[in-house]
Amino acid sequence: MTSKILRRDFVMGLGGAVAVGLAAWSYFGPTGYPKTPFDDLLNQIIDRAPAITLGKAMPKASSTTLSEKLRQPGFALRKRSREDAAAGRVTEIKGWVVPETLALYAQLAAAV
Repeated sequence: MTSKILRRDFVMGLGGAVAVGLAAWSYFGPTGYPKTPFDDLLNQIIDRAPAITLGKAMPKASSTTLSEKLRQPGFALRKRSREDAAAGRVTEIKGWVVPETLALYAQLAAAV
C-alpha cells in the first residue's frame, strides 16, 4: 500500500518551514548575526568574525562609549580608515598595523 502526501499536509509543512525561516530572519537579520543596538555601525564591517577576533586582542572598552565616538560625523568606516592610514593614525594589535578607526570598530564588534 502506498501513501500519498495530501495537499493539505504539504501546504501545512511548507507553511511551517516558511514560519521558521521568517523567525530566523527576524532574529539574525540579513547579516547572520544577532541584532544589536549598534547594527548601524557594525553593518559597515563586511565580515564581523575577523573584526571580533581583532577586537578581543585589544583592551576591553564600553560599547556605549565606543558607539558614541563612532557615531560622530565623519566616522564612516571606509572613508575614515583611509584617512587614518594616510595621516599615520595607526595602531598595532598583535603584530597587525591597522587604522585607528578600524581598531575602534573591531573593539565594538568584540564588545557586543
